[in-house]
Amino acid sequence: MRAANDAFRPHLLRILLDPEEPAPFASPILEGRGLVGGGAAAYLCRNYACELPVSDPAELERQLAALN
Repeated sequence: MRAANDAFRPHLLRILLDPEEPAPFASPILEGRGLVGGGAAAYLCRNYACELPVSDPAELERQLAALN
């Protein structure tokens, strides 16, 4: 979360899901998104396509920096 919140990104939507709970709403963008190797993962999606999931904060920062 720190990597996603480090810079001001007004158009970045963060959706946090607990894998033990059902998703609070249905959305095709959430289908198939979950834990990776038993741990938390970030999925950076835009224009209805997602990058590969990342669990390393440095890799998420790299993906986010590429948005600018």
